[in-house]
Amino acid sequence: MLQKFKFKCSLIFPVVLISLISISCGVNTTTKTSNPVLNVQKEKAAIVESKTFQEGEPIPFGAIEKVPIYPGCESKKTTLKQKNCLAEKVQIYVNRNFNTSLGKKYEIKGIVKVFVSFEINKEGDVTNIIAEGPHPKIEEEAVRVISSLPHMIPGEYEGEKVSVSYTLPIMFWEG
Repeated sequence: MLQKFKFKCSLIFPVVLISLISISCGVNTTTKTSNPVLNVQKEKAAIVESKTFQEGEPIPFGAIEKVPIYPGCESKKTTLKQKNCLAEKVQIYVNRNFNTSLGKKYEIKGIVKVFVSFEINKEGDVTNIIAEGPHPKIEEEAVRVISSLPHMIPGEYEGEKVSVSYTLPIMFWEG
């Protein structure tokens, strides 16, 4: 009986060992590749770079070569610093001028979100403002504030002045 057990074990051990080796050889090992978020950003950049824009069509803010210059951002030397300056100045302007008490007036509780899209045209003026929010009066306020943004130096694409599309989320808390 002990002989049979030893014999079975001696047969099972090599079979298990061979199975483990074959499984481990067949399994695709995952190696750490580059950051997937970075890959997606590179793919988006490649799509934007390969896209040709039709005449008269606004260029997305993320694809513009020379961004519109907000007053006070003229000294920024790189495109990235100019983009960041424009975004920061627009946000500060909206924060100072948007009437957040409208949320309370129209009985909206919690986080109030308004998404505003607009263009900075070839002359540097804000046009084509569209706001989407929880109440028409809050949308009107967003349009009022964005339409009062100061005149800017227009953006450029391939050496020509162009309209630039921009989207801005406006969020505030109403308790």
